[in-house]
Amino acid sequence: GLLSLLAFSALCGIGALPWQPSSAAGSAKGSDPVWTAAQQLDETQKDQCHGYPYLRMRKVLHNNLGNRGPDPGAEGLVLEAMGKIKGQSRRMLVIMNASADYKTAKPEENGYLGRVATVNIKSGSKVTLTISFRDAATGKPLVIENLPLTFFDLDTAVGNACQESVSVPIDGPAGLRNDNYYLSRETQVTSTLTLGERTFQATMHGTMADNPTDIIAMTALQQKRTITLVYPKPEYVKVTLAASHGAGSRFFFFAVKPSLLCALTVPVGEKYPLGDLDYFPPLDTPIFSRPGETFQDWFVEDGEIVEKDHAICTVIKKDGHGYVYRAPRAGTVNIHEKLETGVLIDMAFG
Repeated sequence: GLLSLLAFSALCGIGALPWQPSSAAGSAKGSDPVWTAAQQLDETQKDQCHGYPYLRMRKVLHNNLGNRGPDPGAEGLVLEAMGKIKGQSRRMLVIMNASADYKTAKPEENGYLGRVATVNIKSGSKVTLTISFRDAATGKPLVIENLPLTFFDLDTAVGNACQESVSVPIDGPAGLRNDNYYLSRETQVTSTLTLGERTFQATMHGTMADNPTDIIAMTALQQKRTITLVYPKPEYVKVTLAASHGAGSRFFFFAVKPSLLCALTVPVGEKYPLGDLDYFPPLDTPIFSRPGETFQDWFVEDGEIVEKDHAICTVIKKDGHGYVYRAPRAGTVNIHEKLETGVLIDMAFG
């Protein structure tokens, strides 16, 4: 089994509810509320994502999207993920297949980055992805109710070149059905419906400096470039990723989580405390820290296979004495956050 290792504590601090249900125009009037670091996250806000499925990408098993490599063999990109669906944890496969017109200069960079899946295309091109889900143990297809997909960082290059867009069908087995999508207030993404297809298009220039680093804690600007789609009960999902003419590649990032429904607004230049550890019992076993401990060092690498009682990390306790956390069972180490020496764990996790 997998072994998830990292201390975590209750999340509190900056709170925001920067989303609205889609209307006929796809957005609501009004401006973002002002939130301060002193404001506590209330129960209503904390529960906005509760009950929705959530998948965390963990491993690239096969990378040959559109037969562009780098792996030989069958066409497609296959990711292993841990999923939590209706309170049940399970290992899953996320399978992406590309249309024949797929063009990329960096196929080796397809896969996942942290909590998000990532696919890149050449500017001036488009690709239609068919995304499906299977049980990792049996290989059987999975139909996931209320499936959320959130796309982040929809922007353009200088002069409105390389304009990114995401298009999805409304009807059919892969359709969004009730046209159920979410945008932030004062969104920078346009939404249009043409011939049964909903298209979300970037309108503003962006750089790597304003890319989100978390799927929940985002600046107001990052939220304005994010969309969340919710599918009632899809057999599979089809999305068309496109970028207008320009230089270089464009990267698309998405997560299987309704991020805009529970987003936390982070002021520019400030770092939000680390979130609660994603773990999926009984497949994962977390290690909990105690109040007042200071992190010192890891004794293992992410992905390392360990036996029970193997030394995992060391901390300084509140009384000043050192303490070594050990593996509660044999498994594979899954480090979600790279804590640094000298960090007070309570502060790091809010």
